Amino acid sequence: MIALVYWSLLSFLPVPESSTDYNYQTYYDILKNDKIIGYMMCSKVEKSETVEYITESSARFSVLIDISVYSKLQSSFSNGKLLDGRLIRQVNGKTKADRQIAWEQDQYLIKSDGRSLSFKSKISFSTACLMYAEPSGMTSIFSENFGQYVAINETTPHRYVLTLPDGKDNIYTYHNGKCTEVEVHTSLATVYIKLRK
Repeated sequence: MIALVYWSLLSFLPVPESSTDYNYQTYYDILKNDKIIGYMMCSKVEKSETVEYITESSARFSVLIDISVYSKLQSSFSNGKLLDGRLIRQVNGKTKADRQIAWEQDQYLIKSDGRSLSFKSKISFSTACLMYAEPSGMTSIFSENFGQYVAINETTPHRYVLTLPDGKDNIYTYHNGKCTEVEVHTSLATVYIKLRK
């Protein structure tokens, strides 16, 4: 659905009552057929050597029936390495995805919808970072949602196509290093996430 990413994709904390603790916080509108159907809030906080990214979204639209999608992604990095992350996605109030990743000793342990697996390569950039930083020069990044590396390619200057294992492509557009729009293809609809002006 609306991956926020994977957007993608995410460990979850309550929505902050105040943005004063955050180094960076911005809002995006989610649109379908040029109509606003929801929002996305992106927050970044830096503490000493740790950077935490939190992306939270909520959208409601109709495809024969009313569909409400809530997603929250949280990932923490230390010294440029992913420490942990969690993605939760709910559709009409029911949990459809609950995925966690954590660095333990010399590997990542990934828990995805009741299944567990391990991953040894250190992760320096993931889909959780896409709303905050342009993936310049990268050809693959780690997806918290899928628990694996996925391909990303710059098709035109500052425009990137993220190819997902389910066959869907999401397109990220940047201006001055900041994500301004994401085109998300789902099985039900094409949705646009646009920086709120």
